[in-house]
Amino acid sequence: MTADLLKMTITVPEWLQRRAKAVAALRGESVSEVVRGALEEYVSAALIEDADVRAVLQIETDIEAGNELMHTWDKVKAELREGKKVRTAGKSKSELPEEELVPA
Repeated sequence: MTADLLKMTITVPEWLQRRAKAVAALRGESVSEVVRGALEEYVSAALIEDADVRAVLQIETDIEAGNELMHTWDKVKAELREGKKVRTAGKSKSELPEEELVPA
């Protein structure tokens, strides 16, 4: 690891310390490496979840304001075929025929 490492003190139950030592032994890692990996995963998941929550709140705000973005089914199917997520960029509801609309 090339990043500077800082010391952190945490308090855990005895059973968790034993389990972390056992996992470290099984993997041939230090307890620090096990804890660092678990913390990195936890923080990454929390940031993704937080971003998802912010996105949902923004979409709800847009819907309430009448600014809900819509896509045609053709665009959605094309992006799904390409393995892309359908993004919130698109035409506004008033710019598309009703039968072609799918919520963004």
